[in-house]
Amino acid sequence: MYFLGRACVLTQGASNVQLSQKLSLRQILAPQQLLSLKVLQLPTLELEQVVKQELESNPLLESEELEDMSQPEESQEDMEDVDWDAILEDGFKLMGTQEEREEVEEDRRPQYSARMTLGDHLRSQLHLMLSDPRDIEIGEAIIGNIDEDGYLCCPVEEIAESVNVPKEDVEKVLRVVQTMDPPGVGARDVRESLMIQLKEMGLEDSLAMRIVRDHLNDFIERKYWKLLRDLGTTEEELKEAEDIISKLNPKPASANFGDGAVPIVPDLIVERKDGEYEVIVNDSYVPSLRISPLYRSLLRKRDLDEDVRQYILERLRSARWLLKAIHQRRTTMRKVMEAIVEAQRPFFDRGISYLKPLTLQQIADMVGVHPSTVSRVVSGKYVQTPHGLFPMKFFFSSALGSSDGEVAAKSVMDRIKELIENEDPNDPLSDEQISHKLAEEGVKVARRTVAKYREKMGIPAAKFRRRL
Repeated sequence: MYFLGRACVLTQGASNVQLSQKLSLRQILAPQQLLSLKVLQLPTLELEQVVKQELESNPLLESEELEDMSQPEESQEDMEDVDWDAILEDGFKLMGTQEEREEVEEDRRPQYSARMTLGDHLRSQLHLMLSDPRDIEIGEAIIGNIDEDGYLCCPVEEIAESVNVPKEDVEKVLRVVQTMDPPGVGARDVRESLMIQLKEMGLEDSLAMRIVRDHLNDFIERKYWKLLRDLGTTEEELKEAEDIISKLNPKPASANFGDGAVPIVPDLIVERKDGEYEVIVNDSYVPSLRISPLYRSLLRKRDLDEDVRQYILERLRSARWLLKAIHQRRTTMRKVMEAIVEAQRPFFDRGISYLKPLTLQQIADMVGVHPSTVSRVVSGKYVQTPHGLFPMKFFFSSALGSSDGEVAAKSVMDRIKELIENEDPNDPLSDEQISHKLAEEGVKVARRTVAKYREKMGIPAAKFRRRL
């Protein structure tokens, strides 16, 4: 929507002040357009919250059981052809019939696991191991300063000052905390954490303990010749110690605990049926909406107070905008995902290695929308595919040259990871060697690009992957 406005401009010269008018043409988005953009960008769980809030604030909206409604046809219709009067009268269904809902029940369940937090786990042990209220208070303060990886992130002196006790008392309780599960928790650095884990294994006097305590930096840098010289040991003994240390966890709590349940609900589901792929918009968590029959009947009364009538009409207009926005979201999301499936058909047929380069502009051209619309559709949303759950942004990747044309950067990263997983641990592949292997397969990737992708995947350089 464009708005022709008139503005007054005040200008001040060296000796006088002048007031003049200027016409300008500005683009102004209507409220319903802003609502549509907002709803389009929302993931399923956030849309659910928006609809529930609207149900609470708008008395004209009601939630209705899905099995009593029929699904509006949308795939072949433009928004202008939708019979909104019928939808407002009969209700608005978001997800097929009850049978259709049961058919995709397994796929649309949230992907999450409810886990006890590290703090809760440690506190439950604290109250079993200590009985003195003062020690328990100190222990609570220590646990409150342990980060998500299991490390104590606050100096002992500050903890002692916060609970008004001597530093020695905090050190005593900290030693108790460091005996708790998971092994290595409560350490102040990696060295101390690894030493705690070795102590728990009964290896206090082992070669592995000597390496961690006195030569950890040389071990990390794989300076085996220096370790052999300084420790006066054999290669076989050093290899045994390396095997023990490699099984220790430098982040003792990171893999076992979280901040609670973090659900990931797929916004779209792609299923293969009879050799073709079907896209399902998974909005079954969003309450189904209809206009309240009570207020519909009120509007038909001729003696209705004018203020009341205006209020009902205003709420009706708000409800109409929301229903249109949700309907448009469904239609646009489905069309975008169908275009992605068409563009990435090799991926859906064979897997990640066959992912093709793809841009927002390409999908926008296929769907007939602006790239910013595609960006809003894929932002923060997930899709359940036959190969697993993926963010929608996963399907968009830059292109790299190959003998067969172009390949997606994600496919190259997957191949780099595969090469490293299958390398000889005694003679790991350098970035240059990986680059040559990819070139032999027809993919031209510079050594620096290999290093960038490797670091992005969290894989260390060859010298740090080498085993004795």
